[in-house]
Amino acid sequence: RGLSELYFRMKREQEPESRDENTNEAIRVSEPGASLPTLPPFTDDQMTSTASQQQQLLRDKEDADRLFEKTAADTYISGLHKGKWSSDETWMRFSLLPIESRKLLRDIDINHTLARIRGAEKDASLGWRHTATSKTLTKMLAVLGSAKRAGMVPDQYTYQEMIAINASLLNFDHALEWLDKMLKSGIKPTIRPYRTLLKGYSTLPGEIDNARQLWQDLKTKIEQGLIAPSEPGETVASIDLRSYTCMLTAECRVGNFAQALSLLGEMDMAGIQPDITVRNVLLDGIVRHKGLDAGLKESELMEQSGFALNGFTYSMLLKAAIREGRTEETERLLAASAAKGFLPSSHIVQTLPFDPLY
Repeated sequence: RGLSELYFRMKREQEPESRDENTNEAIRVSEPGASLPTLPPFTDDQMTSTASQQQQLLRDKEDADRLFEKTAADTYISGLHKGKWSSDETWMRFSLLPIESRKLLRDIDINHTLARIRGAEKDASLGWRHTATSKTLTKMLAVLGSAKRAGMVPDQYTYQEMIAINASLLNFDHALEWLDKMLKSGIKPTIRPYRTLLKGYSTLPGEIDNARQLWQDLKTKIEQGLIAPSEPGETVASIDLRSYTCMLTAECRVGNFAQALSLLGEMDMAGIQPDITVRNVLLDGIVRHKGLDAGLKESELMEQSGFALNGFTYSMLLKAAIREGRTEETERLLAASAAKGFLPSSHIVQTLPFDPLY
């Protein structure tokens, strides 16, 4: 006890006094049992003023948050439509958007985001070309899920992007599921989703039956008025050049040239003239199934019909010449291609039976 009293006496001598504002009496808070001074209660005006200040602070914070969210959304929208973002950059920028900012995106912004991530807009001048993978699909599903939670209702462009990514990944069952969802939602589709599926089917000979079935379904739906016009000025839907090209590719890939000629006849009746792409499709099928000599004859007919052979034409002929071990013909085709300014791909150069530099 003696030590305790000595301690507190020394503490009081070192400690500055505090005085009660009302009585001016000294207060030493370090003494045992000492209590803090009693403060007067807040008045009603003081309470009201404090509550108002707190509410104003909350309003200011909410306003600042909304301004930040809107600025973030506006910045993203501007860059999305005016910039040249790659698939990965688009995904990164979308992922960094605050949740509330995503709610400010319009349907067109979401659809454009999906197209960018899929790699629909390729720009060779920027040095990138995106190849879709399963990760691409996962990212697109995440974007769509976020948009749906924000209240977005998918439109024809949304469904088109989901059909396109699945078709490019050869997930045809899933692509058809998205087409079915589109139809059940009450959207009258254009020819585009069907053409997208046909393009996917045409890459695999084993899918020729599915391609033919889809082609007949498309024709039937057009006759029944279930397909909307896709081009400005059209009053009724019709099969276009690109759709014919997809079906021709499918038939030529399996060597069904009789059906290919029948399709060309349909095009002629519809007033659709084949372009260099269509002729290259036919040439590719001929080279694959009938060999280089038949391909060279077809290329001569192309030139006689007024078509200028392009890089794709020479590429197909060069591959056939290399495959058949036709060294002299390979040299001739390589020289002809170079003379017209078409350089072969690195893959073709690597398979050449000679050094092209000598």
